[in-house]
Amino acid sequence: MSKYELGIYEYYNPSLHGTCQNMVGTLLVYSLFSSNEFYYNYDEILDELNFITHIYNDDTMFSVHQYNPFISNYRYIRNIFNLEIIETKLLNNGALVCINKTCYLKFLQRKWKTYYKNLKNKIKTIKTNFKFLMHREITGKFPIIKYY
Repeated sequence: MSKYELGIYEYYNPSLHGTCQNMVGTLLVYSLFSSNEFYYNYDEILDELNFITHIYNDDTMFSVHQYNPFISNYRYIRNIFNLEIIETKLLNNGALVCINKTCYLKFLQRKWKTYYKNLKNKIKTIKTNFKFLMHREITGKFPIIKYY
């Protein structure tokens, strides 16, 4: 079992969740999903995301909780809920908090994209180089070159 899970989180707000000293700046876990739920019940997950967003967009219910002393633009980001890769931690007071790990996946994708682009450029230059084309005409194959 992996230490990373799929889940929905929300930002800690003292006026909404109550005051606690060690909760400043934390992300509270709203809901967790297993991989089976993600693959087989994805429609239910989307329904839950839409339900949560609808509740938080209802200004009559959450108009009092639009201010957060720790996050300056809280009223704009409070109603953004996404399914994220998170690492959960259980605090001493019983609160389940998380660390967002989805951003690291995006970093990896960017690195791989640039690596793959460079690799394609190297292959393109090899195939257009006259010396390599001559080798291919004589032997029927391009010369073996390490790309890394």
